[in-house]
Formats: sequence, structure tokens, C-alpha cells
Amino acid sequence: MILVAGGNLRMMEDAAWSLFRAGHVPVLGEWFAWPLVAADAASPPAERAFEEIFQPVAERLLAKCDAVLSVDGPAADVDALLTMARARGLRVFFNVDDALAG
Repeated sequence: MILVAGGNLRMMEDAAWSLFRAGHVPVLGEWFAWPLVAADAASPPAERAFEEIFQPVAERLLAKCDAVLSVDGPAADVDALLTMARARGLRVFFNVDDALAG
């Protein structure tokens, strides 16, 4: 599985589609986090939702993935995730072609 991270959901989903067509299982933290946010009847404010749901979901997914593909350039939250990925010995890619090449 390859975790796709970035700040632009459309770019992330495009990258996921390319990975899927090539035989990989891409995942986005947003695919898991949004239903959790929606299911919370007392939804936290947006800034808390990120801290309490989005980032923990991404970190938990990271533990199950083989690599990370970062799209859409640097961002503080993505950079923190990439640091964790590298610390766990995961491969980190910055474009689909490199991810596909392995």
C-alpha cells in the first residue's frame, strides 16, 4: 500500500488512480478521516478536526503502508508525516513515476 499525501485532494486522487491502474493499493487519509468527522455528532471545529482525526488517521495508515507518495509540494503537516515515514524506513516518493519505478 502506498499512502498518498498532499494539500490538494484532486491531485492526490489523480495520483491514487495512476497507482491503482499500475497494480498498487493507494490510500488517502482523507478517505478514512472524513467519515469519522461526519459521524461525530458534536463535530469539532475544523482546526481541531485536523489535530484529533486527520493527522492521527494518517499516522495510523502510515504504520500499514510500504511507501508514501507526496504530491503538491511541501506542507508542514505532510513534512511531519514524511519525517515519520523515513524514521520507519519507508520509501518516500515525490512523483508518480518514481513511485511506480519503485
